Amino acid sequence: MKRSCLLSAFILLVLSILLLSGCSSHSPDEGADEPKVVTLGVWKNDAILPTVNAFNAQQEQFQIRLVIYDSLELMQTELMAGKYCDLYLLEMDNSAMAAKSLFVDFMPRVEETLKNTENEVVPELLDAMTVNGALMQIPYSFSIGTCMGLQQYFDGHGISLEDAKQALNDHAHPIFPEEWKLKARNIASKVSSVSGIFFVDRSKEEVQFQKSEFEEYLKFWMDGWAVQQSQDIDSDLGLLIPTFIGDPGEPPAEGYVYTGYPTLENMPAGSYFSFGTAFSIISGSKNVDEAWEFIRFCLSPEQQRSVREGMPVNSRVLQERIDERIESKEITETDAQCFYELLDETEWVRASPEITDIFSEEISACFEGNRQVEEAAKMIENRLNLFLAESREY
Repeated sequence: MKRSCLLSAFILLVLSILLLSGCSSHSPDEGADEPKVVTLGVWKNDAILPTVNAFNAQQEQFQIRLVIYDSLELMQTELMAGKYCDLYLLEMDNSAMAAKSLFVDFMPRVEETLKNTENEVVPELLDAMTVNGALMQIPYSFSIGTCMGLQQYFDGHGISLEDAKQALNDHAHPIFPEEWKLKARNIASKVSSVSGIFFVDRSKEEVQFQKSEFEEYLKFWMDGWAVQQSQDIDSDLGLLIPTFIGDPGEPPAEGYVYTGYPTLENMPAGSYFSFGTAFSIISGSKNVDEAWEFIRFCLSPEQQRSVREGMPVNSRVLQERIDERIESKEITETDAQCFYELLDETEWVRASPEITDIFSEEISACFEGNRQVEEAAKMIENRLNLFLAESREY
């Protein structure tokens, strides 16, 4: 498993030990005349520094201090010494966090201080991230992972696996754009990402799929790809094009509609919210109110208007961005309406890196011709059960 993908499980493990043992936070002792220090832990990235500086410039009671971890070894040393930060901006498993008591539940504070204010977060995003009534993370920006499908076969967002199979049977063109023909790893990555979302219920700490259903899902992609490899099809009109929406209201390619990935019967439409890092507050922090005040600052219109990588999570700024794009004729009113409908119908959240890696390693072996679908499905099931069993131990 990649070193960066060990971060989530590592933090959950060490923090559970530290908090249960009553260790103190990373914040140093302040002098009587010195403002309180609230620590913000980040992983190899200081992109949040301008926001921290802007906050500190207008705040006298306390200051945010950035703690940048450049290696797992450094983080381990700090944590084992009992020096955890007050809040983090990291990539951690949202659902797994909800199953623990290591982090502050944001939901009461969201209801009291954000709802129906200028700092309100996109409701659909919060709904998707709320697990068993608890909200453990709030991202700074987001995107939507989805699929575009040929308009001649699909009406709009939300298609079943049977819909996709029928369209592929009727389609005289490849399942993917011709430029993807030699990109088996790229295709495997997309299939792995959504498989980790659709077939694992992390909030219940269990694998939720019947192996035969997963095999059917994987075979659909494998069969379509195999046909594309074996035939000399000269066409860029792939049936499905996996993509991300990082600009609000962005229209699909000409001749396509946003469909989401095909899903099994009784599943929601196959689009999902994606984000790299998100804020979380350690439940053992003595500076929870101060940490929340900083998060609120990051969610304010002034700060969210500066978001350029992905879409702002502030609902009013998101609306502003769409209005600006309509006014500048980047998008149309119809494009905006389609985006709002897709946003309203998006219920999934991207899977954790650890779970995605399990799917990716086994599915990639299938696309490379080194493993049969049935064998990969069994391996994935065994590895997921082992991973989830180990995660329950802390």
